[in-house]
Amino acid sequence: MAVVAETVALSRRRAASAAGTNAAIGRPARLMTVGELLATLQGADPLSPVVIRGQYGGYDCVHAVGPQPLKLNVNSCQGFGPHEVPQEGEAADIVALAIECISTRVED
Repeated sequence: MAVVAETVALSRRRAASAAGTNAAIGRPARLMTVGELLATLQGADPLSPVVIRGQYGGYDCVHAVGPQPLKLNVNSCQGFGPHEVPQEGEAADIVALAIECISTRVED
């Protein structure tokens, strides 16, 4: 299942640190591999729902997973992830496994 993502129309800048550190948490930024994810999933209950932590707290439901070409470390704006979809004609740095979420609201 392909994940469709829109390119955000903001200027993109390379991250200041060539070492790839994540200053917000004070440790090197690192991408989890599919192998690491598979190893984690092997011990999970297959009937468990899949969720991802929201930016400001809480959890959102995962509704799609698929390949996503990305340029690495190009966003530095607060609230945006560091990686971005390549612009048209631009080569991707990697193809990642993207997890797409939807916000859910519990009815009273």
